[in-house]
Amino acid sequence: MFADKYKNKRSLGRGAFGQVYLVEDNEGKEYAMKLISVDAIKKEPYLMEYLDGEIECMKTMDSPYIIKLYDTLRD
Repeated sequence: MFADKYKNKRSLGRGAFGQVYLVEDNEGKEYAMKLISVDAIKKEPYLMEYLDGEIECMKTMDSPYIIKLYDTLRD
């Protein structure tokens, strides 16, 4: 699923629950992709509910001052 849409270019950093990568889509556009570990979610049951809420909120945002959410993938 991921490999069909994006090519991993390099790691940008690491946080408490995952890692951020620079990726490129099939058209050559670059994005930052946040990869969150399933193990981290299993250890913190509230995290999935929090992430779902954050995703829904970010989908509605459209401001030059807020990072734009372009896509989500679950595997």
